[in-house]
Amino acid sequence: MKNMKTLKSIMHIVALTALGLLAAVGIFSADVSDLTAFFALKAAGFAAAYALCRLYMLWRKSDRWLQEYEKFCRM
Repeated sequence: MKNMKTLKSIMHIVALTALGLLAAVGIFSADVSDLTAFFALKAAGFAAAYALCRLYMLWRKSDRWLQEYEKFCRM
């Protein structure tokens, strides 16, 4: 049972990392040759940032690894 909780925590961290990378790439991309693609990337980036914040706030209450991360950041 402990292995499943560890696997769940790892999957949460992987999902949050992937969303963070998608948000960073979408928000900080600067190719303006195609305006539609530019705004689509910006929208995807901000949507990923929003999803990242919402999921982190939801998972930090129940995920032991995220709780330890918050303790570490408060030191």
